[in-house]
Amino acid sequence: MRFKILKKSISELTSYLNRGVTPRYVEKNGILVVNQKCIRNSKVDFSQARLHDKLKEVIPDKIVRKFDVLVNSTGVGTLGRVAQYYREEQITVDSHITIVRPDTNCINPLYFGFLMRLNESRIESLGEGSTGQTELSRSKLGELELDVIDDPQMQEKIASVLSSLDQKIWTNELINPILESISQTVFKSWFVDFDPVRAKISAIENGEDPQRTAMQIISGKSARELSQLPVQQQKSIAETADLFPSKLEQTEDGEIPKGWKWRTLYSTAEYVNGAAFKATDFSADRTGFPIVKIAELKSGITPQTKFTIKAMDSKYEINNGAMLYSWSGSPETSLEVFKWFGGKGWLNQHIFLINTESDAQKVYVFNLLRHLKPVLIEIAKNKQTTGLGHVTVADMKRIMVPYPDENGLKLIQDYLYPLYEMDSNNIIQIENLKQQRDTLIPKLLSGELQLT
Repeated sequence: MRFKILKKSISELTSYLNRGVTPRYVEKNGILVVNQKCIRNSKVDFSQARLHDKLKEVIPDKIVRKFDVLVNSTGVGTLGRVAQYYREEQITVDSHITIVRPDTNCINPLYFGFLMRLNESRIESLGEGSTGQTELSRSKLGELELDVIDDPQMQEKIASVLSSLDQKIWTNELINPILESISQTVFKSWFVDFDPVRAKISAIENGEDPQRTAMQIISGKSARELSQLPVQQQKSIAETADLFPSKLEQTEDGEIPKGWKWRTLYSTAEYVNGAAFKATDFSADRTGFPIVKIAELKSGITPQTKFTIKAMDSKYEINNGAMLYSWSGSPETSLEVFKWFGGKGWLNQHIFLINTESDAQKVYVFNLLRHLKPVLIEIAKNKQTTGLGHVTVADMKRIMVPYPDENGLKLIQDYLYPLYEMDSNNIIQIENLKQQRDTLIPKLLSGELQLT
């Protein structure tokens, strides 16, 4: 049975449609204000939100409610982006965002949210103005007609299926920061601060067992707790402790575990800068392979991604699993090391493809770049012009880092590589779920695919 599809304007489906506030920002004791930068990938990213001090003066309707849809209504490249708000906490939005509140008497609110996401490109096309600044009027947005399935039960079923996929994606996205935190904690302790090595040195000076002392540092357990662990587990920790030297050597670059070496950041791997593309290289019909810029590293392949059929040198080719470092752009938001899982593509300039000889080396460099992020950002800020900054090869040749010996690389292989792989596999699962969801959205909302 096919369901009846009705054309309804957004105004007919909503109980409130208006822009947000013009905020006065404060450091504390205010209400959180969502801005354009917060609407990304159909979600509200609160990392860019700030506090507004006029809570009592915010019109009640401009306090965002659960299931409200937020629409970016000004800008170039961000206009038309939508995100549905799912929380109970009180927030508001600034005047660049329109609050679109679904009327629950007319439409299932979750279904409405997916319907708005499906029509992002149509919403974007309503923008008016110059190439430097386009704007979406409230009246234009309200007049836009959507194809609505005229069956409340089917709306609810569709919303349930798609919401469950969204929830799985968001749950998975919460896992990777935890894995990264664990990995960075271990990396700093073992490969930057040399805690197990220092523990051995201290134990020897105090006439204690260096292996046992290092085991306590590695496991995070007291001597008593360590002794209560199963024998096999104690043996495994002891074998790990034995991989650390018991001496630090003084060099002109500083102390370093015996057998390890100081290297420049640039010599820790092969760093290949991407190619320079011209507008004439882009294929009008999006044939060929995608050109991967910083936008693709952050959001994946999107309708804005450029493609090319141009034959490029193979050194610029990237595939799933590639490790990339964006070395130019806005320092706080662009300088980052990424894993790429968007399929074959051509790498754009201002991004390094990082080639390594082993998995352990790859994981070492990945964690090293994450650890050095504040240092690299500061270097870029010191050369920042018109909002942009960069880290050059010359900068990377000046930064000295400790490079582990074979035993140290084995520690990375045994402890940090599994975390790296878990993170990677989780990213792949997230991408698969997104593809499944994005395939289902148009089919379910159009009635092409029926749910029983």
